[in-house]
Amino acid sequence: MQSGELFAGRYRVERTLGRGGMGVVYLARDERLHRRDALKVMNAQLSHDPTFRKRFEREAKAAARLEHPNVVQVRHYDEHEDTLYLVMQYVDGNNLQAEIQSLGRINPQRTAEIVRQVAEGLDAAHRAGHVHRDVKPANILLGRNDDGSDRVLLTDFGLAQPLSGSQARLTSVGDMLGTVAYAAPEQLRGEPAIVRSDVYALACVAYECLSGRPPFSGGSQVEIAGGHLHHVAPLLTVLIPGLSSPVAEAVATGLAKSPMDRPASAGAFARRLCQATGAAPISLAQTTALASGQPGEQTEVLAAAGATGVEPARAAPRPQTRRAVLVASTVVVMGFVVGLAAGYFNGGGAPGKVAASPTSTSAPDPHVTLIRRLPITVYGGCVNDPASEGAERTAALSCGTPLPGADQLLVTQWRDTGAMDASSALSVGKRPDGRCGSYPGLPTTGLRSTWGQKARLSCYINSNGAAIVLWQYPESSVQVLSVRKDGDAQAAFAWWRKAVETPLV
Repeated sequence: MQSGELFAGRYRVERTLGRGGMGVVYLARDERLHRRDALKVMNAQLSHDPTFRKRFEREAKAAARLEHPNVVQVRHYDEHEDTLYLVMQYVDGNNLQAEIQSLGRINPQRTAEIVRQVAEGLDAAHRAGHVHRDVKPANILLGRNDDGSDRVLLTDFGLAQPLSGSQARLTSVGDMLGTVAYAAPEQLRGEPAIVRSDVYALACVAYECLSGRPPFSGGSQVEIAGGHLHHVAPLLTVLIPGLSSPVAEAVATGLAKSPMDRPASAGAFARRLCQATGAAPISLAQTTALASGQPGEQTEVLAAAGATGVEPARAAPRPQTRRAVLVASTVVVMGFVVGLAAGYFNGGGAPGKVAASPTSTSAPDPHVTLIRRLPITVYGGCVNDPASEGAERTAALSCGTPLPGADQLLVTQWRDTGAMDASSALSVGKRPDGRCGSYPGLPTTGLRSTWGQKARLSCYINSNGAAIVLWQYPESSVQVLSVRKDGDAQAAFAWWRKAVETPLV
């Protein structure tokens, strides 16, 4: 609609505020009440969909009953000439997406305050039985209080399309790219959104505020969805030099793949972030306990879970702090193993079936701990690899394209160094010339070894001519195995040495 146009005989359009997959939002003046409102006109496809129309009416009524200072108020809904529309409170200011684009990044204290206010609105809505399903920066509005501080309001409550795990759904529904960028894994699997799905989305928002980018990105919506389902988000402490580990860890708790490993409510997540940043704690008017399973929070969890038809569960525990350690040391000492990894990569193929990581409610996910040890050029392409795990191998990651120096890596965390050494001893062999070995009739890798030193290198050419190069780090019981299909073990070794710069421990 154009400026000056009268809609539904009542709303005088002033200008367009934004566009999305569901429709267009205008700034309009209510000619009867003489006030400015945000007028959202749904697109024709949704307006003519009988299923959406029923849901629109049901959820618009619910949203209109929700009154909270951190939620944009729905003032009216109706249809005009077969087109559905909503009239909402107008907030004079930016949305958070525009703010991030303008500033690049938002400092931790302000991020925590924005998250705190969004969480208060979410918690109020959850208690009322309303799950948002589309928490993202574009749906968070930033007004100003009289003292110049942020006045944060969440909009578009309950009206976003539910997500499905199918590729057809992901690539055909309106403005789905922005939604997929903040969608919880369970939503992408086609499961109903729950309270902790909104917590995940809020953690994605916090991640983007701090880093200037969502946790996962890619060339397609399906690729982004795959990140949410299988990958660990790049560490904020790597993306943002100087950011404290507690802040990064607070955000990471909200990004847990399993809902039960996330904070039990938006407020619980916000409290963790506020405490980590030193920002003012979240208001305790609606709950009396911190995110530690105390009675006050349990009451909050029960209320939120009961309102949404989700059986309440125990509050997620605080994660233990485990920081990645990189120490200055000598260059990796070259070592030697013949035949190790033939069972994993005979032919350089991919490992077993990739699945979401196992979860734990009593300790940090070992995959997260393991991936924190990897350099930034590696971990972005890693997925959990349960098929390569076992009693002695507590976590495994398969890392593929894009890797600049190898076609594939298998990174394994062993129970202890003894278990790792025992496995290696089964296939360790040494050639008289001290070079890495190969299958009969194939060239050697050209690498030499001093096996048994502090950090060890082994290598061989397998039956398909692929170079297998393996490093072991006894101090941390971590093993890194690389596959290079062109047989250039020297190139794989040089790349990994440069990538880590110093030995992993």
